[in-house]
Amino acid sequence: MSELAVLGGKTDLIFSLEAVLKKMPSITCKVEHYFADGVYARCFYLPKGVAASSHIHRKPCVTIVPYGKVRTVTTLQDAEEVQEVSGFSIFESPAGMKRAIYGVEDTVWITLHPNPENERDPEKLLAKYTITPQELLGKENT
Repeated sequence: MSELAVLGGKTDLIFSLEAVLKKMPSITCKVEHYFADGVYARCFYLPKGVAASSHIHRKPCVTIVPYGKVRTVTTLQDAEEVQEVSGFSIFESPAGMKRAIYGVEDTVWITLHPNPENERDPEKLLAKYTITPQELLGKENT
């Protein structure tokens, strides 16, 4: 078991899946960014039949799935089950969680984040709101 197991029971499996996915032919999923005063929304389009893995968020965020259906496993679950999320759903995604996700149907996945500085650069926002496993474990230089 790796050190990443501190993140939850499915962590090793999700990172193994991510390593396999990186070796396979890939597609670029559409991502759109929306802004309102103090709010950043990231909209991710997952096509039917595509598997992906999520970023690890530094803080909890609100997730909205307006339509579609996915099967997902997270690093924070220990149960031997695949969760199904379908539109219309709204829920909190906790900080420190990584997710493996498979599109059963074309799906839209939206995360909402506070943006008090009204930053508009998606790369800066990604760095601000996500964390690497090494950072999470306090090993930024390894």
